[in-house]
Amino acid sequence: MREKKQLQTSVDEIEMLIRYAVPEKERAEAQALLGTYRANAVGLQVLKEYYSSLPEAREEPVLRIVHIDMRQGVFLLGLSTGQHEYIYFATEDEADCLGEYEETGGDPEILEYFGYAGKEAFLQLHPKMAEFDDFSKKWRVNKALCSVCAVAVGEYHHLGCPVEVCPWCFGQLSKCNCRFDLIQKEEMTSDEDLERFETQLQQKGRICFEEGQGPLYPALPKRR
Repeated sequence: MREKKQLQTSVDEIEMLIRYAVPEKERAEAQALLGTYRANAVGLQVLKEYYSSLPEAREEPVLRIVHIDMRQGVFLLGLSTGQHEYIYFATEDEADCLGEYEETGGDPEILEYFGYAGKEAFLQLHPKMAEFDDFSKKWRVNKALCSVCAVAVGEYHHLGCPVEVCPWCFGQLSKCNCRFDLIQKEEMTSDEDLERFETQLQQKGRICFEEGQGPLYPALPKRR
């Protein structure tokens, strides 16, 4: 998870945005929800994006964020203000609004990334945003996420994640020398070097995230 200082910086930025974006009489509601997500890096990204852009210039407090889907550390989330509902995709580093929930606008490739064949298919399966759980509850319950890149159990780490285990030496992939031995160079100096290593890594068989893996002491997988 993010360092406390980074999280607090995001909270401070959102508090400032709320003062400018939300009418005074509604700020208490906005602050209450922010308190719920002050330790949730993904939720903070969504709140920061919402309050900095204010869809359709609507000065409304966010009342709820819901968990719709997740894949490879990328979240599909719903956000409601009481009057309107929006759909966002987000990571710990960025967030973007796809449009109002019932329209699910934006890039259709985002919905396809999560396995939906367009907005019509998405709305047929999920006609109401109210059916989803609060993201704050889902985040607390789902502890089986990589502490660095947020992928779930059984998914591949984002390449370069310090938690990923090397399938050759079973050490820390971002720290061991296997990648240099494989490309027969002392360092990677080009995109071609990285592509060669990625190809060899896929051929060998990447080790998916498992509970217990950490950035300093990778869990040794069972040998086949």
